[in-house]
This record gives sequence, structure tokens and C-alpha cells, in this order.
Amino acid sequence: GLADLPVSGAARSAIMAAIRECLTNTARHAGGDRLFVLIKCGADAPHGIRIEITNNGRAPLVPIQEAGGLSNLRHMVERAGGIMTIESSPQFLLRLDFKS
Repeated sequence: GLADLPVSGAARSAIMAAIRECLTNTARHAGGDRLFVLIKCGADAPHGIRIEITNNGRAPLVPIQEAGGLSNLRHMVERAGGIMTIESSPQFLLRLDFKS
């Protein structure tokens, strides 16, 4: 679980905010009803901890434009010392990397 990850409280809060934001966007924009969260540690995560969030909704037709929630999320992740990456193709993917 998230409570067991060797990251700061700020990073844990950013991860939870990312899950909430992706869940909202999955329902609102992608027409999906499932969110998939993959947590990688150690050798599978170049910075220590990697979170990958995808969904079962429609793939974005155009590259994701960060505004509102995603823009606020990026600031939160970066303040917590993390890196946020968004991929639009072949499916939506939000990736967060934190040092452990």
C-alpha cells in the first residue's frame, strides 16, 4: 500500500492527488470506469519509486494539455521532489517518479 512506500508525506499526498485527478478525468473525459495504478520500486523504478496510472477509457485524440487539475498536480508533485510525465499515445499514462 501507499503507506508502506519509502517516500515523504508530501510525495504520498501527491500520489493520492494524482489517483483522484486521474479517476475524475477517466470518467469525465475518457468515458472509462476503471483506473489502473502500478507501483514500481527498486530496479523497476529509475528514481526509486515509480507510479504509473492508466485507465480503460478512450485514448486521447490529441496530446493532453495541462490545465487546471493536471497543472496543479504537476506543481504538487514537483514541490514534493517528484517528476511527472504524461503520455497520450497509444493510451493515456500518467507517470510519477520519486526518490526513495
